[in-house]
Amino acid sequence: MAVDVRRELKYIWNQYEKYWDVIGEEVIWFQFDTVNSRWDDVYDETGASFRPGIRIPILWVDQIEDPEQYSGEGRRPTMRIRFAISTRTMRARGITTLDAHGGGTFGVVPDPPEPAQIGRDETAWLDDRLNDVIFYDGRYFAVSNYQIRGRTPQGEVILGIAGLEMQMDEFDKDNFPWETPLAPPLVPAEDPSTLDLELSRSAPSSLRITIGTDDLTGSEWVAVITDASGATLVTLTVDSSEQATGVLTIPVTSAQLQGLLYSKTRYTWSLTQVFDGEGHKVLAGKVEVVI
Repeated sequence: MAVDVRRELKYIWNQYEKYWDVIGEEVIWFQFDTVNSRWDDVYDETGASFRPGIRIPILWVDQIEDPEQYSGEGRRPTMRIRFAISTRTMRARGITTLDAHGGGTFGVVPDPPEPAQIGRDETAWLDDRLNDVIFYDGRYFAVSNYQIRGRTPQGEVILGIAGLEMQMDEFDKDNFPWETPLAPPLVPAEDPSTLDLELSRSAPSSLRITIGTDDLTGSEWVAVITDASGATLVTLTVDSSEQATGVLTIPVTSAQLQGLLYSKTRYTWSLTQVFDGEGHKVLAGKVEVVI
């Protein structure tokens, strides 16, 4: 029997998220801002800007303590960190450039900035993950190693990240976002989970759906039943009072289904998450209407 890579990928990612539900480790990820970073024309360094931080669940974390041995050259002890991240988790939170480097021999170089950046008059900074910074356990780490594991035609599976601790004075001339907004997860619109429904036209029902344990506050939800052409027949009410714990309730009344015929394949339904004006389909499936 041939292996369906897409199904295997989804199984790995689902198991990853179940494991994280138990472990609960996460980092805050700051992406290097390629647009607003400016090279210092005097010191020929610093001037980096970073985008607001994003909470990222991690599979495991390994901190390496540096022995506090000060040398004559003035070396300072710095900790190191290693952890693993699901690529689906990163994409769902807006980090779409998963490779470490944003360019190469055959890579696409960004357009020159306007106005021109000091130190980068002809081309913009590359969207390079090795320029990013992560925060964990009260410390900031510069990403130093980016290991891609499990390449498939559908994308990578797991990323291994290593970082070196940064001292606070390294941010002295940089534009660093000290206030950290926490971005909620968004499920990619092209990859909704499948959930088929059986609804009764004579008896009311209530769907209680667990989306995840992430804080989804700020999201709006749209649930609809559509016909074969995609036209909306019924708009269902979504009770999001428990969405902060990852739970949604969708009550379905008999009156809402009275206009639908008894059928196993005629209708479909979907649940869409809307955040910051963008809609992402979370669940979709067939609807069977019974007596």
